[in-house]
Amino acid sequence: MKFGGHQSFHLRDQWLYKGIYWTNQSPQILLNNTKNTEKAMQELGVGKNMVDAIRYWLKATNLIETNVKGFVLTDTAHKILEKDPYFELDGTLFLIHYLLVTNKEEATTWYWFFNHFSANEFEKESLENAFSAYIQIKTNRKIKDTTLDKDLNCLLRMYQSIKWTGRKNPETETPSPFTKYGWIEKKGESFVRNKLNVNDFDIHIFAHILYIFWKNHLGQPESVKLEDLSIKENSPGRIFHFSLEEMNDLIEDCSKKQAYLNYSRTGGYFIIQPNETSLKKALDNYYKQMGV
Repeated sequence: MKFGGHQSFHLRDQWLYKGIYWTNQSPQILLNNTKNTEKAMQELGVGKNMVDAIRYWLKATNLIETNVKGFVLTDTAHKILEKDPYFELDGTLFLIHYLLVTNKEEATTWYWFFNHFSANEFEKESLENAFSAYIQIKTNRKIKDTTLDKDLNCLLRMYQSIKWTGRKNPETETPSPFTKYGWIEKKGESFVRNKLNVNDFDIHIFAHILYIFWKNHLGQPESVKLEDLSIKENSPGRIFHFSLEEMNDLIEDCSKKQAYLNYSRTGGYFIIQPNETSLKKALDNYYKQMGV
């Protein structure tokens, strides 16, 4: 479990691009020492604490990993750097969102909110109480309330739709790339949780996320029940808040329109048999479809 690694800075537009670009150029640039931090401050154009935050967000979104030389890009980061380096496409951002909120060790608060907090409308106090209760059950470590509160505030800023006022505009505040989707909306003293329209979810990106879940979280079984993809921890349905009916439609599209899986009804259950060879091509298919 990790809390507060973002230095109270939410993930901002352009940070992921700057991070993967400069990591690819210089694997040592994000190492936490004086020499490299000064270089990172100069090349990324940010202060020391923001360098720490960028390093954290790259790790939390599984875009970098450590090796003997410092940090290197993951396969996903290499693909994005080649095809969508500025993180402009919705499919890229949906993938980044999934990688972030399923990273239990590096992004515990985000993992908890999207996997375990089910309220569709809530006030800040009820959010804090639910999170504190979860932490007390899961760890013997004493985590300061102020640290947990900073994490929750950061999460809300990252996903809350923005209504610009005279004192807030793109020149004075840099939003998260996720705010445009309005997945969290402030209404009076309460927050409302919205969700992605299933029709806006590109089938190739859905297939790639399904592949990650099947491979990394299920252990690559020969077949999977529809309910597993809809309800289980880290499942696409749970993370994106899709109903069984919506997941059924997405799975049928994966089966009928593409050769990503076989879908059938057996013994009263809807059974999915992933086609690994096809699923491995899903991310490439998405970028090819988008013309990049």
